[in-house]
Amino acid sequence: MQTVVRPAIPSDAPAAGGLMAQLAEHTRGRIDPGVQDRFRAMIELPQYAIFVAEDEVGQVIGLLSASQRWTLWHTGPCALIEELVVDERARRQGVGHALIQAVLDWARARGCSEIEVSTDHDNTDAQAFYRRLGFESEALLLEYELNLGEKEAVGQRVNNQIQGGSIMPERKKVSLPTLFRKVDAGEPITMLTCYDYPTAYFQEQAGIDMVLVGDSLGMTMLGYESTLPVTM
Repeated sequence: MQTVVRPAIPSDAPAAGGLMAQLAEHTRGRIDPGVQDRFRAMIELPQYAIFVAEDEVGQVIGLLSASQRWTLWHTGPCALIEELVVDERARRQGVGHALIQAVLDWARARGCSEIEVSTDHDNTDAQAFYRRLGFESEALLLEYELNLGEKEAVGQRVNNQIQGGSIMPERKKVSLPTLFRKVDAGEPITMLTCYDYPTAYFQEQAGIDMVLVGDSLGMTMLGYESTLPVTM
């Protein structure tokens, strides 16, 4: 099967809802209401990535969602595969492998130190799949389920943030023509040094036009005596 993997777009929401229903049935789990609304919100947020796989006729047959977070343990952020599901009619044809490759590329491009995934303890097929792709069992994940009232309160706060604009919306890309227009109009152009994701995130929120990423991070961020150890 020829598979194309691409970033998800809002119109993929119904297909995502159907795939998540399959995942819930397969794992005997219960999904909270509002899957499609969460899907549309997550693809607009910089700390999340959702990829979909299409077959030869453009039908969505797979989905992977991932998130990025910082920890005190690692110098770079950590990525977490949240959900991975392939349509039951397209399984064991390389679709899951293609989605994993896409999220690995995404994590590397964002400078992540590692990428993690969890499965149900009795989902041996999924565990074998991830091990074949190089994942290793290194920790035990424990969960504490909040009650329905707590979940609804948290969900409402997130929705309020999205609707109120406190979560950063996507900015229009700053290109060379954009800068030329600002010069012609006598408008100032802003540029700041940036070495990591948190700084880039805040500079994006502040509307900075350009960021300068230099090899001086070897000394200012990584503690080297010179810039020589810094590579691309």
